Amino acid sequence: MKIMPEHSYNTSCRKSVSFGSTDRYYKTEAGKEIGNNTWLFREDISWHNLAQLEISHFQHKDKVNIIQFAASDGSEGYTQIMSLLENAKRKEVNKFFPIQAFDINEFIINRAKSGKICLGEKDIQHLRTNSINIPTYFERMPFTFNLSDRELETLRNHPYKIIGTRNEFKVSDILTSRISFKQGDMFEILPKIKDDSNTIILCRNILGYFFEEPNIINNFVETISKVLKKGSLFVIGKLDTELLKIEKLLKDNSFIKISKNVFLKVK
Repeated sequence: MKIMPEHSYNTSCRKSVSFGSTDRYYKTEAGKEIGNNTWLFREDISWHNLAQLEISHFQHKDKVNIIQFAASDGSEGYTQIMSLLENAKRKEVNKFFPIQAFDINEFIINRAKSGKICLGEKDIQHLRTNSINIPTYFERMPFTFNLSDRELETLRNHPYKIIGTRNEFKVSDILTSRISFKQGDMFEILPKIKDDSNTIILCRNILGYFFEEPNIINNFVETISKVLKKGSLFVIGKLDTELLKIEKLLKDNSFIKISKNVFLKVK
């Protein structure tokens, strides 16, 4: 899948209508519109439960490879990292890092590599709901526009209040050192993955864009079934389950559902 020159909207950190970290779109060579829209602690996964499952399931493995497709601006990769680091039993989790995060879109992957991210009110709320100490992981960047006296007073009283719809933050080295962003096509990368029953593939809310092309979905699932060995995990998203008959397809290809949007390779 190739991409055409950028066509994007709502990229401003102040004036975008999105309430998540990004709602950027681009078109493929075939004219398919793909969204980079995402946010921290996206609700279609219980992230802390997933972290506990990963820690328990791979407890006897010395190294676990997390591979993420459709990485976008890094929001979900950072969510995975924070969830592992903040695990309830305070287990050592270095073996899960670095996450290998791929996205086909050059603009968004360069944005992720910059170590900066735009956060919306939804992101801040989700960080607080998940008991994340925001200053540990995110530092507000200087504003590129003048703030009113009222906005300045708001920030004095509420330092992580979002002014407008999104504000820019620097991502802590705690996160950026644990993820490697690379431009890449998931359809080309997937067959090259070497698994030793120690792999987690995050492929969330991207397959659903191909709901009118079932052959692409079927081939992808068949390939992932060949690539992953017994014991590895495949994690998808709400868009995929709502637009595709993917759960049956995964079952037919030796995966069982063990948690919401989380599937285990069983043979």
